[in-house]
Amino acid sequence: MARNAHAYALSANDLLSGAQVFWSTNGGWSTSFDQALFSQQSQALEPLGTAEEAANRVVGAALIPVDANRRPIALRDQRRLQGVSVAVRTTDNERSANANTAPALARAA
Repeated sequence: MARNAHAYALSANDLLSGAQVFWSTNGGWSTSFDQALFSQQSQALEPLGTAEEAANRVVGAALIPVDANRRPIALRDQRRLQGVSVAVRTTDNERSANANTAPALARAA
């Protein structure tokens, strides 16, 4: 039985921002999966991830197998491309939340 050959993209997290990044066709990291470099040879991308981690530019470098349409095969990678899946409080939201709970806290005291 013939084994299905997959292409791969190299993914990591930017060390400073924590953003998910992909090794791009321009030879650097990009936050856009559409600009990712795809390779049929996983061995071609692995040394790049190792070198970039050693240079302290990224952390968690990993290969993402993709299908013929260049979409991630694994559910985990599909979900990561969709972005944050929980609400993240921003400074404005925190101020608003604190303003709404402060009167209740004052009454309880």
